[in-house]
Amino acid sequence: MTTERVNPPELSPPTGFTHAVVAAGSRVVFLAGQTALDTEGGITGDTLPEQFEKALGNLLTALRAAGGGPADLARVTVYTTDVAAYREHARR
Repeated sequence: MTTERVNPPELSPPTGFTHAVVAAGSRVVFLAGQTALDTEGGITGDTLPEQFEKALGNLLTALRAAGGGPADLARVTVYTTDVAAYREHARR
């Protein structure tokens, strides 16, 4: 099986990973974990919601560059280092 590596210019240059990998002969796309990095590799946003919005936007940018869209996501896993802030901003 061959793969296509997708690294959109709108995202921070990857170091040691690829933003998206498409398996040839299919439309299965594997996305790298995304954080709140801007195109220069700097963290953006001061709050958890701001950083989450940027990370999700980066994820969708990688997905669109690989030919997909939000409706094509099968699963998203979210990790946080500040559980209290996550709970504070989680929908009830």
